[in-house]
Amino acid sequence: MIEDDADKYSSCEDFPGNLSKRFFSTFVADYNTKVEDITYVPPNPTPDLHANFKERMQGLNCSDLVLVIQKPLFATDVSKNHYRLSMPLNQIKNQFLSRNENDALINQNGDGVPVMEVFLIEPSCQKETKMNPKIWPMQKGQKRNAKVSYMYSLGKHWNEVVSGTVSRKE
Repeated sequence: MIEDDADKYSSCEDFPGNLSKRFFSTFVADYNTKVEDITYVPPNPTPDLHANFKERMQGLNCSDLVLVIQKPLFATDVSKNHYRLSMPLNQIKNQFLSRNENDALINQNGDGVPVMEVFLIEPSCQKETKMNPKIWPMQKGQKRNAKVSYMYSLGKHWNEVVSGTVSRKE
């Protein structure tokens, strides 16, 4: 949500689209923030990539730029204790891995050896950080037949990215 839009609505019930009990979220810089029941409604249509980011990607000879995910960063995403960015598969907008890369992540043997490295271009567009994507099963509850959903996770060096982004915003 654009900061100026916040003044237009006095309560959740006033948000357009009948977003009762929902609200938009922005970057959570405070590590101690408790996030409860948040539903994120992304802007429609999706905004274009910032020109600086496009230039940076072209400088790295990247092609086929696609939006992978657009989500707010929740408290667990910026927590020093969780040490990862979660990307639920049901929120992935465009497939960004080849079939072989995806299969390698799914079949990762858990020995701690990463199956691939990717580069995350930080919001400043000035720094690239090596990350190791993983696929995690997330089970809802303890029952044997509990629902399982999956998410991509970027963990290695994630806290450094968060710390650098927060300190640059201050």
